[in-house]
Amino acid sequence: MSRALFYWNTATEATRLGARLAVVCDQDASAIKTKMQAMLGVLEADQINVTYSPDGCDSNSCRSVTVSINGFNFTALIPVLPLNIPMPSFSTTLPRESMDSANPDCT
Repeated sequence: MSRALFYWNTATEATRLGARLAVVCDQDASAIKTKMQAMLGVLEADQINVTYSPDGCDSNSCRSVTVSINGFNFTALIPVLPLNIPMPSFSTTLPRESMDSANPDCT
C-alpha cells in the first residue's frame, strides 16, 4: 500500500509541476509532459492533458492552465496476487502568471 500512496502523491506533485511550468514558463505541452514523465516514470504521454483557458489563447490572453493525469493504473506484483489498481484522475489548475520563457525558473 505504501507504494500505491507514493504513486498517488507523486502524480499529484507531477500535475502541480506541469501547471506551474505552463503558467510561469510558457512551455509547450510536449516539454511539460516530458518533465512530468521524468518525475513519475510510469506515465505515458497520452495520459497527460494540458489545457489552456480560454481555448486558443496565447501567452497574453490565457487566464488559466489545467494539467491532468487520466487513465493511470498502479500495478503491484505481490507473490501469488498480481494487483492492478486504477488511480483516480489528478488535476491542477493555476491562474496565468508571467508565461515568460526567459524566466530563470524555467530550466
